[in-house]
Amino acid sequence: MSETAKEKYLSFIQRKVLFLGITVVALFLVVGIAVTIGSYDMTITDVYRIIANGILNPGDSTADLVIWNVRLPRVCMGILAGAG
Repeated sequence: MSETAKEKYLSFIQRKVLFLGITVVALFLVVGIAVTIGSYDMTITDVYRIIANGILNPGDSTADLVIWNVRLPRVCMGILAGAG
């Protein structure tokens, strides 16, 4: 492979990795925002705190139940439907 072709290929891979990284960060932010939307008011920091705490230590508060049983499954199904 010539040097210019190798440089073009590496540049292409770098752009691809950058795009995927930005996409993952955007998805993370959009999921947090989507989970806050509903009749039970929550802030985005509450959502991320409940998700982080709920992975290792699930809680029994109303906010925990709303996020884990209603909103997070809805958002995950939306992601799967959009990806398919």
